[in-house]
Amino acid sequence: MKPSRAMYGHHHRRLLRHLPVVVTTIGLLLATAAANAACGPRIGSQLAFSAQMPFLAQSAGNSQPDPNSPIVGLWHVIYTSGGELFLETLDQWHSDGTEFEAANALPTEGNICFGVWKKTGPRSVRLFHIGWNFDGSGTPIGTFTIEESNKVARGGATYQGTFDFKVYDLDGNLVFETTGTQLANRITVN
Repeated sequence: MKPSRAMYGHHHRRLLRHLPVVVTTIGLLLATAAANAACGPRIGSQLAFSAQMPFLAQSAGNSQPDPNSPIVGLWHVIYTSGGELFLETLDQWHSDGTEFEAANALPTEGNICFGVWKKTGPRSVRLFHIGWNFDGSGTPIGTFTIEESNKVARGGATYQGTFDFKVYDLDGNLVFETTGTQLANRITVN
C-alpha cells in the first residue's frame, strides 16, 4: 500500500516538531564529551595547578599485593594525635596492594585519598598514603601524605598502629606535621 499525501504530511510534521529536540540533544552530547575529555580543571591548554611532590622520590619499592592479608576489607578508623581526635575515616584496603580512604571532612578540603601498602609481617602492613589538599573555598593549596604501620588483631576485627601525617604546599615545602595512633574496626555485612 502506497502512503497517502496526508500520511506523509503527518509524519513530516511530526519529524519537524521533534527535530529541535534531537539536534539539541546531539549538540549537548558532543559538548559534554568534549568537556569531559580531560581529567581535572584546565585553563586553556594548561593545568590549573601543579604540585611539587618531593616525597615521591623517598618511596622505596612497590607495594607487595597479598590477597590473603587480614587488612583487606573496609574499616572505620579513628586517628588520635596528642590524646585528641585528629581524623575519622572509612578506609578500604584492596588485595592488590592499593588503598582508598574517605575522611569525615568537607569534600572541598580534599577528603579523598589513595595509598599503597605492603605486608611487613604475618598481620602487619606499612602504608604510604597521598591526597590533594584544598582550602575551604576549594582552591588547591598542596598535598598531604600519611605513612602508617598497622597490625591487625587476631581474629581480624580490629587493627591499630601509628601514623605520620605531613602537609606540603604547592612548591613541595613541608608546612605541617603531626604523629599519632589509629584504631580501626572492620565493617562487615550482617
